[in-house]
Amino acid sequence: MPQTLILLVEDNPEEAEILREAFAGVDANLRLLVSGKVSAAWSLLMELPGDQLPGLVITDHHLPDGCGQDLLARLHACPTHRHLPVVMLSGDQQRPADLGATKWFGKPDTWANWCQLARVLASQIAGR
Repeated sequence: MPQTLILLVEDNPEEAEILREAFAGVDANLRLLVSGKVSAAWSLLMELPGDQLPGLVITDHHLPDGCGQDLLARLHACPTHRHLPVVMLSGDQQRPADLGATKWFGKPDTWANWCQLARVLASQIAGR
């Protein structure tokens, strides 16, 4: 089975590694690609061939060069990327009001909850 790419836009390397390990426990064919900034994530998406786009984009809410909503707006405005499923992760207790239909998850506080989140997110991947 070919690998499925997940793009994680997260500026906290420890949380990115925790999620990488949690996904590895869910499915060895899930490949997590991490970017720490909105601008870097967008550049990466623009460089990927259409047949290699991620099956899921996960973005943090607060990032060094903007917020997850900035990336969402870019994706929704781009005909070749607007179909990508996107979820937002946040340490905030409340869901931002302007996310529309985008799914939002609070960041877990235990390993078991990170693993549960990875299972839920894996089920959101296009084509699964």
